[in-house]
Amino acid sequence: MAPESLYDVLAAIHAHRPALVITDYEMPACNGESLIRALREDAALQDTPVIVLSTHREAELVERLSRWNLVAYALKPIRPEELVEKVKRFFQAKARRAAAEPGSSG
Repeated sequence: MAPESLYDVLAAIHAHRPALVITDYEMPACNGESLIRALREDAALQDTPVIVLSTHREAELVERLSRWNLVAYALKPIRPEELVEKVKRFFQAKARRAAAEPGSSG
């Protein structure tokens, strides 16, 4: 069942706590900016990493969304291997940061 509102989307993210959220900017329930704002304003979800996919190329929108500390903003259409590469880079960087933390056994 597809989420019908921003509340439904946030409830699903709360329930599943994904390691990374990949979202379209244009969605039936809300737009990507509303979702990102809601995530950043929620203490439990504020550090949730987000990749936004969009057909919007407007510099002002890209700049505004970038202020929300996105993992990436990718223009559609995007080749699947490009998206996989962005996800891989995110998790590789996350692993490097974790290994560099004091007390890590990596």
